[in-house]
Amino acid sequence: MKVLFLFSRGSLGPDDEPIGVLYLSAFLKAHGHTVDIGIEDKEDIHELVRRMQPDILAYSVITGFQNDMLALNRSVRPLVPNALSVFGGPHSTFYPETVNEEGVDGVCIGEGELAFAELLDRLEKGQSINELQSWFIKSKDTGIVHRNAVRPLIDDLDSLPFPDRELLRKYDQGRKPTMLHFMGVRGCPFSCSYCFNHAYRKLYKNDKGYVRFRSVGSIIRELQLAKASFNLKLVRFLDDTFIVNRKWLKEFSQQYKEKIGIQFQCNVRLDLVDNWTVNLLTSAGGYSVSAGLEHGNEMIREHILKRKMSNAQIVEACRIIKKAGMRLLLHNMVGVPGTSIQDDLETLDLNIMCKPDYAWVSLCAPYPQTDLGRFAQDCGEFDGAVNSLPPTYHVRTPLRLVDKHKVEHLHKLFPIVVRIPALRGVLPLILRFSDSDLLFSVLTKLHFKFKKYSYDSVIYPKQPKKVGQSQSGPSNTPG
Repeated sequence: MKVLFLFSRGSLGPDDEPIGVLYLSAFLKAHGHTVDIGIEDKEDIHELVRRMQPDILAYSVITGFQNDMLALNRSVRPLVPNALSVFGGPHSTFYPETVNEEGVDGVCIGEGELAFAELLDRLEKGQSINELQSWFIKSKDTGIVHRNAVRPLIDDLDSLPFPDRELLRKYDQGRKPTMLHFMGVRGCPFSCSYCFNHAYRKLYKNDKGYVRFRSVGSIIRELQLAKASFNLKLVRFLDDTFIVNRKWLKEFSQQYKEKIGIQFQCNVRLDLVDNWTVNLLTSAGGYSVSAGLEHGNEMIREHILKRKMSNAQIVEACRIIKKAGMRLLLHNMVGVPGTSIQDDLETLDLNIMCKPDYAWVSLCAPYPQTDLGRFAQDCGEFDGAVNSLPPTYHVRTPLRLVDKHKVEHLHKLFPIVVRIPALRGVLPLILRFSDSDLLFSVLTKLHFKFKKYSYDSVIYPKQPKKVGQSQSGPSNTPG
């Protein structure tokens, strides 16, 4: 059967790889099906649909882009009236009510490889799809929705084919990408209130093996193939907490250094960072790490965000990372429900102490189905409506905050003040003018320009320097 994955305008960044779709494509191709992709920013989607005449229109959706994806589906459906339109991804998993939308025939919940392959196999054989595990299926005849339980998680990740990177080749325009994304683990053992993992884990409450690791040999083989096929300068690992399994990390670091030798970026959890883990990362070629600081107030961090770590642990971990010569990106959020602008300034001040190379900051987006989403509703600061969540948490907050405009202005200045701490003293004066739409517009443009500069020249540079060498961009490394 022919499957076409579609992405609406703006739903993928210029350097994004939809890694979940690439895994699905590889799995479906291994089962004898034809797969293509269409990205609205990069080609004429309607012409692609006319030419391919797919049997399945597929959409992997993150919350905030659901309406754009639904609109795209409605616009192309008339071109292939007999095709099935199916939705998956995190939004569909937590909002399976999407199946009730016009033009949607099915919603896949949770991991999609086995579920999608079985759907296609049954359709090919003319069999009923109403009772498929992990699917909400709408009957075309009656409109009745058949709601089925999720199937067990895939236990052996090594059994999956490597992501289908050939799917994106048509967009390379003859240039080989210099940075690709990889995953060595699925799942996270922690339960941060704002993250999907604790909600996702509830779907599989009878499945004990939620956190699953690929073997080191498997991920090294994938990296070797990518190294031979692309112009790799920097490898980015998307795993939520790359250093959580110390035995796996030790084996990986040894093999990666011997067989790959390309600098890489990964995500760490600061209360798991010590000299031993950082030495392993740097010896293998670790160039930069991302870590969640999230909030500068310990009580808020522990009791609202469910991240139990002290400020002392955070500062020490950042010191170790910076001393080793690695670039550091810290994740933060402002405008947390039940907090104030003064609490957000604590977050800013802790970042200044930690001296990251870039302080990434979001306006808190309390997704319904998460503990933080329920807390925001209890506080009366969020109505719980999924369509009130914007596609980006970098412009306006969806919450009804007392200091709403001050929080939004602080968000725009936050990473700049962290890199130029001398600006901290004038910040209260700037925030006095937070009702100014002109100032907001100027700060928003400045925020995105500074973010792009920091990513392109410091965190994910096209040509990263060797660890320990002088690197492009200003440095806050302690002496």
